[in-house]
Amino acid sequence: ELRKSEARAAAAEQKLLSFPLQLIARGNDYLAFAKSSLEAKQDIPSLLALSQARTLFEEASAKVTGERATEVGKLAAFFLDATRAYRNAVLYLETGGEDYTAALGKADALRASAMQLLALLLQSSQ
Repeated sequence: ELRKSEARAAAAEQKLLSFPLQLIARGNDYLAFAKSSLEAKQDIPSLLALSQARTLFEEASAKVTGERATEVGKLAAFFLDATRAYRNAVLYLETGGEDYTAALGKADALRASAMQLLALLLQSSQ
């Protein structure tokens, strides 16, 4: 009986963790679209995608509960930092140059770090 209740508790925690991670994964897809829009020199589609991504990351952070809340909160914060960095790249889109390259490089690095953490969380939640 104890094993059944432990299994039910683990399944319930998995379900609670799954939804915020799905939101974060969807937000990451929006970041990928924003980056491709930036590379195509399209500022409006990029800004719209970044807005959607930010909303999803904030929602994921608010939805998670339990012992994994800190990890998912950190993950959402990493992705939010990447979102802000991509938004900064949009500011330098028309002028280009070193400022644009630096902002895009920072955004890519932040997103890569966040994606590594996401992969670890997804792996540990299975």
